[in-house]
Amino acid sequence: MPGVVLALVLLSIVIYAGRSVWREYRRPIEMRRLAARLGMTWQTDTPRDLPRLTSLHSFRLDPFPARRHTLTDRRGDTRVWVFDEDYVVTANSVYPAGRLNPTVHRRTVIVVRRPEMHLLGFALRPEDPIERAMHAAGYQDIDFDDDPAFSDRFSLQGEESPTRDAFDARVRRHLLNGPNVCVDGWVNFVAVWTPNGRASAQEIERLIGHAVTLAELLDEAHTPQAAHA
Repeated sequence: MPGVVLALVLLSIVIYAGRSVWREYRRPIEMRRLAARLGMTWQTDTPRDLPRLTSLHSFRLDPFPARRHTLTDRRGDTRVWVFDEDYVVTANSVYPAGRLNPTVHRRTVIVVRRPEMHLLGFALRPEDPIERAMHAAGYQDIDFDDDPAFSDRFSLQGEESPTRDAFDARVRRHLLNGPNVCVDGWVNFVAVWTPNGRASAQEIERLIGHAVTLAELLDEAHTPQAAHA
């Protein structure tokens, strides 16, 4: 019986490893097809004009992430980048010091830059038990008394007054009507990704539209006259 159990365990490991290898083999093919369908440019590595993301908290955890399978697009003055990212988080979230037992995380990130947008920095995350515990311990969470649905679903951090101004009713409604996403914003760009790892090609197509509209609404929230032009 122990031999049978060991054989089943080994078989499970082989099947899991095989699926992982197959997914990695298929990924560039899927991303190239997605780029062709959406009229975007595809390249294997990170483009030189990608904004420096280390100004965002989540992208400071590993200053040397592995980025690949990049899709780029220009929509008027708006630039869009989509890429897969593998990044390392250590026990103390400092790189490279203390790099014992590092954990590799994967995500697909959509970055949208609008030249006239000016954000003072914020971080939006879906609410979960860990976030709630942190807020109970005194960490910041900007709530909207007139929008309990948004406040219950998302945790929002940033400079209080400008962040509240940026997240007006239209921005909050857009986020509530969309998928669960993490969003970091700084100056003239936002980075959007899902909290459950790498996105499929179908999910990416939806996330691009979601992220572009979010950036437009955040931009208009700082220039109310544009919304009525």
